Amino acid sequence: MYLCTFDVMGIQQYIFRSNALRDNVGASRIIDRVIGDTLFQAGAGAEDNPFLGKEWEKVPAEKLDVARAVLVYASGGSAQVVLRERADAERLVQEHRKAVLLIDPDLNLAVDVMEWRPDTESFSDANDRQRRRLALRKSAQVDIRLPNLPPALERCQRTRSAALVQDWDADQNPEWISRGVRAQRWELGKAESARDAYAEALEQMRSMGLCVSNQIDAIRGRTQEQSYIGLIHVDVNGMGKVFDALAKGGDSANAQLSQIRDASEQVEKSLQAAMGKTLKWLLNHIKDEDGKWWAFDKIPLHNDPTEGKPAIPIRPIVIAGDEITLVAEGSIAIDLAAFLTEALLDALRRNLKDQSICASVGVALGKAHAPFSRLYALAEASCREAKKAALDPGGSWLDYRFLEESVPGDQSAPATDLSFRPFALEPVKGVELTFSQFRTQIVNKLQGPDGREMHTQLKSLAGDFTDGKDAVERRLALWKDRGMSHQDLFAKAEYVKRSGGNLFIGGRSPYLDGLTLMDFMVQLPETDNSSNSSKADTERGGKP
Repeated sequence: MYLCTFDVMGIQQYIFRSNALRDNVGASRIIDRVIGDTLFQAGAGAEDNPFLGKEWEKVPAEKLDVARAVLVYASGGSAQVVLRERADAERLVQEHRKAVLLIDPDLNLAVDVMEWRPDTESFSDANDRQRRRLALRKSAQVDIRLPNLPPALERCQRTRSAALVQDWDADQNPEWISRGVRAQRWELGKAESARDAYAEALEQMRSMGLCVSNQIDAIRGRTQEQSYIGLIHVDVNGMGKVFDALAKGGDSANAQLSQIRDASEQVEKSLQAAMGKTLKWLLNHIKDEDGKWWAFDKIPLHNDPTEGKPAIPIRPIVIAGDEITLVAEGSIAIDLAAFLTEALLDALRRNLKDQSICASVGVALGKAHAPFSRLYALAEASCREAKKAALDPGGSWLDYRFLEESVPGDQSAPATDLSFRPFALEPVKGVELTFSQFRTQIVNKLQGPDGREMHTQLKSLAGDFTDGKDAVERRLALWKDRGMSHQDLFAKAEYVKRSGGNLFIGGRSPYLDGLTLMDFMVQLPETDNSSNSSKADTERGGKP
């Protein structure tokens, strides 16, 4: 038997090489198409020259060990097929490469065909061996630079690759684009790819007269100084180890392949379920007031220039593999990231029957027209910070950063940071405050009547945090001497009650985050703390 693995190289660079949202979405769709429909069509062959057949990717479990070809998985920019004959594997690669070149010659694809003998090597060991072979192939790639031609005439103004045709940008200005960018824009004319709960939520959205936009100006909601967007990157921790364990299980190649295929299908269902649940949560907070649409009573919805309908304030970019990346209106981005991650965890733990699964999420916040490449780099760095926080206690974590801040780990980052982030998304042993508690006990109270009454003083306190813990404690002592009612406001947090009024936990204070976000985050209704479920009395200690 032969293992044939396809892996798109430089996925994030390919998706975010343009600063136009529609190009980012189109690039993500091309990767899904190349690893999905294009691969299946390459295997089907022409009508007068059939190859593996039209339904080769849906081989029943009981026939996996006798089938001519079996699709193991196809998601997240990677696909794997097991074929009985080497000639079939080589032809599949050849047909697929030809199809990819016609779609976008700028897309880099690494492919490896390797012999596998199930009677002497487990599927897990074969996978490890092929991963090493693919790594060698990737490292051997040569980056061919085209000559620096005049950009206005012969270079794509979006990606700097060779230009093909003239097109029009979002403002109807002429621009030169490459074949790849043209293919990306063609993808936008197709229906949104969705299934199950996500498809139901999209149908609910359409029934309300709303749409999904590919234009940042339709998503950003607020204007001027409050015009922020958030790039959200959710990544499941250690999913590769979960699949490795499945590949080692089973007493036969047939059983191992069946387990991997079933798990891949369950992960895909979980991604769709999480997106569906999150979109429905958002739609429940959108309403029409005299012909004007609002989200959370604060965020105006803008009409999409193409659809002519109000656009929802989020736009999924990547929903594949073990990750989700989307852009959202800035003031709802952190709450939405927490809700989405908890929804994904709930679906994964239920569908894979594994309560130890955890995830990390990073949120990058920047002005509406900030470069997407910088936003994504910051979201990835924030996600890494969340993963680091989970190394010892375990659990799932959320980290957020503003584009004006230093990237985590950068030499220009301040030596001492009093911020309490990252936040645990669920109770973890040894962690005194979860994100849900931070939202309800700190941010909500600062946004409430008591906080508004002291708003000017609270902004002064926020400035004291930059001077260190001593400056904050001097300010609080001054307020106490003047008989101010700040202690009642701060006592809403359980950890402050337990510590006798101390705003710090181990030298860091969640109140710095609360004061930073109280005017930025949208105020949620009292009945909605953005959490999927109440887990205050439980602890989950699974490590990523």
